[in-house]
Amino acid sequence: MEHIRRIVKNSAFQSIAYGAQAVTAFVVPLYIARMVGAELLGQYAAMITFSGIFNSLTLFGLPSLLIREVARRRDDKPYRSHLVNVAFGLVASLSLVTVGLMAATGMILRYSDLMLRALTLTGVALGFESMATLLESTFRGVEEMEWSAVVISTMEVGFLILALIIVPLKGTIDWLITAFMFSRIASLVVGITV
Repeated sequence: MEHIRRIVKNSAFQSIAYGAQAVTAFVVPLYIARMVGAELLGQYAAMITFSGIFNSLTLFGLPSLLIREVARRRDDKPYRSHLVNVAFGLVASLSLVTVGLMAATGMILRYSDLMLRALTLTGVALGFESMATLLESTFRGVEEMEWSAVVISTMEVGFLILALIIVPLKGTIDWLITAFMFSRIASLVVGITV
């Protein structure tokens, strides 16, 4: 019976987290299109596309590896801390490379200064998101799905709230991506402090 209760609890928390992701992914583009128009929506879509393309470079498959390794030795906190620290170092290095590659791609594509700034901010946000994802993976490895859900929900709901504030102010793409970045930073801070 305990096994079933654990499965239901973990599934409920993950549903909340993924629900927050789905709502944000659905609402933000519609809100941008409705409130500001096609130009900002297109810029936002470009930044999210770049984020998706370069995400695999910054994470390098580490979340799955971290979940597996943490689950194997879930009671060994020093080992778990060591794994997370090593993964953080790798992700930080890969994130710097990613920011450079994203900026270079923007220059090759002859993006405007505004779009180059937004692309660079997207790369930085991706680095913070990747680190938060590592923490979230650690929680999943020890089956603390409630904390995993808190990390994901902070990221998604935080961005949704910030976007709902920034878009009516007619902010440019770099404002919106700065909000995206701050939601990732907040998620990382929450993940570290819980």
